[in-house]
Amino acid sequence: MTYAFRRGSIVPDLSRAQIRWPNWGQLALDIHVAARTKVPVLISAPADCAVNVARAIAAFAGAWKATDVVVCDCKGGDDLGAAVTRAEVMCGRHPGEIILLLQEVQALGAADQAAVADLIAAWRTGQSAPRIISTCSVSLFDRVRMGAFDEQLFYSLNALHIVIRATS
Repeated sequence: MTYAFRRGSIVPDLSRAQIRWPNWGQLALDIHVAARTKVPVLISAPADCAVNVARAIAAFAGAWKATDVVVCDCKGGDDLGAAVTRAEVMCGRHPGEIILLLQEVQALGAADQAAVADLIAAWRTGQSAPRIISTCSVSLFDRVRMGAFDEQLFYSLNALHIVIRATS
């Protein structure tokens, strides 16, 4: 951070972007923590960056053998139920050993939001369900305030939140 000196005091200079790169140490720690837990993860970042972080989480999650990532592009119109079924068939595993990556989760309709909430509820009660990592390139909290996204689902997906700001 740069500082401006005014009348003998030090004042942070906020006139230009101060952060040009993500805090790599914090990001590595976030990925490590996310890889070692099974809680849902929400990644708020530019789309291409968020997918790479999700794949890094999957790569380091070897302790519980969830290396298979099935991507469901919510913005692109992928069917959530078909993605879960495809994951089970394609991977030849049971759902608890699969990571379901929900790209651009803010684009989910009400029915798909309910389906994701059911998957999280199944996981909480100990039933077999895929691990959920979701990405969002817009403020999901703003979508909740507008009424376009379910508040309870937001807090369920937000169990572990990784934020990466776009650099300028």
